[in-house]
Amino acid sequence: MSVPKVSVCIITYNHERYIRQAIESVLRQKTSFPIEIVIGEDCSTDKTRSIVEEAQKQESERIKLLKRDANVGMMRNFLETYHACRGDFIALLEGDDYWTDPGKLQRQVELLESHPNWSLCFHSADYVDGKGRSLGYRHPQSCNETLDVGEIAKRNYVQTCSVMVRRSMLPQLPDYFLDLKLGDWPLCILAAKQGPLGYCDAPMAAYRVHDGGVWTSGANDVKIAAVIDMYLRVLRDNPDLHEEIRDAIASDRQEAIAWLQESLELQTKSWTWRVGSMVTWPARALHKRIALWFALAAIWYRFTSFD
Repeated sequence: MSVPKVSVCIITYNHERYIRQAIESVLRQKTSFPIEIVIGEDCSTDKTRSIVEEAQKQESERIKLLKRDANVGMMRNFLETYHACRGDFIALLEGDDYWTDPGKLQRQVELLESHPNWSLCFHSADYVDGKGRSLGYRHPQSCNETLDVGEIAKRNYVQTCSVMVRRSMLPQLPDYFLDLKLGDWPLCILAAKQGPLGYCDAPMAAYRVHDGGVWTSGANDVKIAAVIDMYLRVLRDNPDLHEEIRDAIASDRQEAIAWLQESLELQTKSWTWRVGSMVTWPARALHKRIALWFALAAIWYRFTSFD
């Protein structure tokens, strides 16, 4: 296998309905440079492993398959797959998402090469359901051309399936990632310490919202706890970010909770989620508002007392 300019880092677990589309969307990329696809398969209980094994046999020169002997969990699978990538740039993709523009990789590489101070490049993504039908939502809906660490700490503008990292600026991810419940946001915060995040205003990927999704299927209180935990762990390891993150939260409290609100409200697009709900819409809305403000209060208290 030739030395790749871009490594595509794919993690997958129980994605038998989606992983083939994810891989095919990468293979359809038109580039002027070599790429490799590094797939971390986390000992799925469905047919995901056989599907990725078949793909690897057909594209043995381009696909490197990392098969876990036991389920190691999303974050360990991600770290080990990320660290196995050899390219100058690493593009991220989860096994239930896919790319929609065959020029995505070429465009992002050209942007990163023309902006050598950028630590990563990202773009917008359209939200689809489990069957690939549009949910009528795009993230981010608007964004500055570049984001600094204070801006990305305030709100997560980035979908994992849109990220291309400059590996020289983020060659290793810290061990505390193993304990996190989400990885894209802290990755972007750490990258922004090295250089601005560059935004490409083009929807070139689809982010899938479905009942089996690790994040979208989680309970609201678990999501809030995960975000709080992420902030605290990043701050413990990066005390130099304390003032920037605290000031970002304090400057606009509505911005601080907007990302959480969007994530929670998106679940209402799912018919099965609506039917399965055991509380009325007014009661659920009130519960969310109370939970979000308690979360914000907890974050603010911890930031102001952080040593």
